[in-house]
Amino acid sequence: MLSQHLRVSDDKARNELKGAKQFIQDPKIRTLIYTELAKQNTLLTENNENLNYADLIKAAHIIKGSAGSFGFNNLTNLAAQSLLLLRQKQYVQGIQHCINLQQKLVEILDEFND
Repeated sequence: MLSQHLRVSDDKARNELKGAKQFIQDPKIRTLIYTELAKQNTLLTENNENLNYADLIKAAHIIKGSAGSFGFNNLTNLAAQSLLLLRQKQYVQGIQHCINLQQKLVEILDEFND
């Protein structure tokens, strides 16, 4: 029973990811995603430098939601960890996670440019 449920869950996840990947092939959607991720990357950079924790939380929250919607689960996970640490006032670790998130964002933005 459990293995059947897991197989169905895996199939559902694969189908959702496939649908998201097909969705982002549309040039208008790709541009929209790129623009939003680039904007959040800029905000992460500025707020990391200024140690503006409230705005880092906002940017990470937006990335978590938008990246997850388009199948960028690695960004979603990094953003979720950043949010958790920042909300728990573990600022040193939160900033480090935000830096990791920013680096991953840059990698994805570079892929969009290719």
